[in-house]
Amino acid sequence: MSSGNWCICRSISVLQRQRDRDEALVTLTRAARQVEPIMKKRGWVVHQLSEFLPRSQGLLGLNVNRGQQVKVRMRRSAGGGFFHYEQILKTLLHELCHNRHGAHSVDFYKLLDEITDECEVLMRKSIMGDGKGGQVGGAF
Repeated sequence: MSSGNWCICRSISVLQRQRDRDEALVTLTRAARQVEPIMKKRGWVVHQLSEFLPRSQGLLGLNVNRGQQVKVRMRRSAGGGFFHYEQILKTLLHELCHNRHGAHSVDFYKLLDEITDECEVLMRKSIMGDGKGGQVGGAF
């Protein structure tokens, strides 16, 4: 995988029948760019990152086939307000751990703690991906 054509996601999409679609796309793209350095470090790729709104209120995210599709719940309900950005980012980090570990095992949670810590460092240093495999901000 060359850095010239590397990117976190092949596509990012949001629910088209919900209001505030533009805000949803900006937020999901921001989260994708925030985790891009973490993904690049591990060689992870997500083919399709999308918003979803499952019937189950407790379901916040889903990773299908180790990154083929990652779905993140961004809204509290249909037509409702968005979760805070930090909750959306936390859900995305959780789902990315399923790229390596399918089950919620000790190793899964160890990896989640590791990448959460990395993400916090990146955010403190104002570092995020540029959507092309590079980074914007200070040194990581």
